[in-house]
Amino acid sequence: MNKDTLITIWKEVAKHNRIEHFLLEILPVIKKEILFLENIDILVINKQIKILELISIPQTTKMHKNNHIALTEDMIKQLQTFSTEKFVFQGASSLIPGYLANILSSFYENEWLPYVFITPLEIDKNIEGILIGLIKKNSLISEEIKDVLKTLQKPFSVALANHIRILEMETLKKAEEAEKISLLRKLGRESFDERIIGENTGLKYVMERVKLVASSDLPVLILGETGTGKELIARALHKNSNRAQGPIIRVNCGAIPPELIDSQLFGHEKGSFTGAIEKHIGWFERADGGTLFLDEIGELPLHAQVRLLRILQDGWFERVGGKEPIHVDVRLVTATNSDLAQLVIEKKFREDLFYRISTFPIILPPLRERKEDIPEMARYFAEKSAQRFSLPVVYPTETDIELLCQYSWPGNVRELASVIDRSAILGNGKKLEIAHALGLSNTKQIIFMQNTIEKPEEIINLDEYNKRYIEYVLSKTNGKIDGKGGCAELLGVNPNTLRARMRKLGIDFKSFKYKKYK
Repeated sequence: MNKDTLITIWKEVAKHNRIEHFLLEILPVIKKEILFLENIDILVINKQIKILELISIPQTTKMHKNNHIALTEDMIKQLQTFSTEKFVFQGASSLIPGYLANILSSFYENEWLPYVFITPLEIDKNIEGILIGLIKKNSLISEEIKDVLKTLQKPFSVALANHIRILEMETLKKAEEAEKISLLRKLGRESFDERIIGENTGLKYVMERVKLVASSDLPVLILGETGTGKELIARALHKNSNRAQGPIIRVNCGAIPPELIDSQLFGHEKGSFTGAIEKHIGWFERADGGTLFLDEIGELPLHAQVRLLRILQDGWFERVGGKEPIHVDVRLVTATNSDLAQLVIEKKFREDLFYRISTFPIILPPLRERKEDIPEMARYFAEKSAQRFSLPVVYPTETDIELLCQYSWPGNVRELASVIDRSAILGNGKKLEIAHALGLSNTKQIIFMQNTIEKPEEIINLDEYNKRYIEYVLSKTNGKIDGKGGCAELLGVNPNTLRARMRKLGIDFKSFKYKKYK
C-alpha cells in the first residue's frame, strides 16, 4: 500500500471514535488504492447482548440481507478460533470454516459470496470483529491486492478498539444515569442540585464541613445511621469539588460477594479465574478523574483492604490476573453505619486503612436529633408523593406534624419518606393518613395520643405507646397476627412489618395466646 495512503488511514483512526465515521472518511481513500474494491464492512461482536452487528458505509440493499444476527455462546467461541494470521477469500471455499460460511450467508446475498475477503480484528488478543472487503464481481485478485487488504488489519483493529471503548463508556454512563434516577426516585427528588433540606438548620454543621473539604482531594469518611442520607452528602462533595465534571461511582461493599470484591473494584483479565470469559473494567478505572463512593466500607474483606490501601498511597493497582500496573486519579469517599474503631480493635478492619480513610470524617445526625427539619421534610415529601402517585397535593396538618415529631425514626429520612408515601396512598388525595401510616389507626388510639399530648404529666415515649397498643390488640386477637381478624389487619399494616416492629419493641406475641388484656 502507498505510504501516504497508509499515513492517511492512521490519521483517520486517531481522529474518529466511531467506526462508522471512520469508514465514511476512509472508504474513498482505499478505493483509490484498490480499484476493484466495492465496499468495506465490519462485523462487530457484541458479547454483552450476544449479537453480531454489521456496520457498512453505505449500507446497500443489493448485497446485504441483515444488519445483525443473534450469537450463541458456541458461535462466540468459534469466532475466537479464527486466527489473525488467516486472510480468506470466500471463493477459496476449502479455506473457510463452515461456521464463517454460515455467518456470511446470513449477511450477504449469495451472488456476492465468491467476492468476499475476510480477516479477523483482534483487541487485547481477543477477536472482537471481522473486516470484510467486497470485491467487484468478476475481478481478478492479484497477490499485490491481497497484501494491500492485509495491511488494513492493524489500523482497522485499532479503529474498532476505539469504537468499542466509546460504546462501553456510553453503556457505563447510561447505567450510572439509571442508578442516579433510581436514587432520586427513592429520595423523592428531581435532581441532586436541589437544596438539601436542613442545610441551614439540622445539617448546618455538616454542610459547612462539606464545603470546607470539597475542593481538596482528601479522603472523606461519612458516618451515620442507615437512611440519614450519606449518598446525598457524598454527591454534594463531588458536586462542589474540582472533579464535578467527572464521574461519581457508588459501590455498596456489603452487596458484593467477598470472592468477587477484587474483580468488581479492580477489574480482571480474561481467564484470570473460572467464569472470567472476558476482560472486566473495575470501579476504580470507571471512576478515573472523578469520585468513587464506597458505601458500607466496614463490609470490605481484609484482603481487599490491603489493595485499597495501596491505591490510596500511590494510585497504582493491577487487575486480577493482570501483570501491568494501572494508574488512576480517583477521589475516595467512604461511608458506614458501623463502628470502625471497634472493628479495628476486633481485627476486622485494618488500622492503617482506618487512619487513611478517616482523614476528614463527617458525622450525619439521625433524624431524631434534627426534628426541627421534620415539618419542611414532611411537606417536601408530600409534594413528591402526590407527583409520583398522580394525586392532588395535600400537606400534613399540625396534628400530623406533632405525631411525626414524636416518632423516634429508626429508619431516619428514608423511613419518613416511606411513611409519607404510605399516608398519601391511604388518603387517596383527600388527606394524609399520617396516624394510620404510623400504625395509629384506631380512633381510641389517636384520641389517647392527643390526650397524652394535652397532659404533659402523662406524656410517654411513642415507642412505649406503640408497644402498649400493639399488646392491647394482640390480647384481643389472642396473639393472632396474620389473616382475617388478626392484629395486622386490625392495625392496617403488613404482617411482616408488624413482626419487625414487635421484635424492635420486644413484644412476644406467644405470651398473648388465649390471654386477655387487663
